[in-house]
Amino acid sequence: MSRVIDGHDILQYNSTFAIVMKDSLEKLLGGKKVTIDERVLEGAQRLFSVGMDFIRESNGLKPVHERWDERRESYASYRLLVDMLTKVRKIDEKEVNRELTTLYLAIQLLTQDGRQIPVGREQYKTLKDLFGEMHREAGSYCSSVGQNSPYSVGTFDDGDDD
Repeated sequence: MSRVIDGHDILQYNSTFAIVMKDSLEKLLGGKKVTIDERVLEGAQRLFSVGMDFIRESNGLKPVHERWDERRESYASYRLLVDMLTKVRKIDEKEVNRELTTLYLAIQLLTQDGRQIPVGREQYKTLKDLFGEMHREAGSYCSSVGQNSPYSVGTFDDGDDD
């Protein structure tokens, strides 16, 4: 097994905020008043924004994130979002980018108090399920023993000491 020595596992890195987002969205969708932690919301928004850079570049547009570490995360973040979306919703492959764009806009518009929930109810239900699946999937990998998810970026040590 290999382990990341320069970089990180995007799934593991985002799994903590994913469960908090899932729980917060679940409560907001149920009509409860909660405040989403600012750092958690920013983490969710960043994941989608970095993943959207892959779609932007595929469409010939300039990426939003230009730092080298964010650039190398773009495809892995995109793959993570696509894989989680297709696990929680049956969606035509041709519609994935359009749906991710819709979810990206919904998460970018979300405020800590969740005022937007009534307007974008279906998108927020999908986001709740996506974040729940992300957290569940992260439990399948244990970075402490060197197992990376398929959403890892960086330099890897494969354990060979030759």
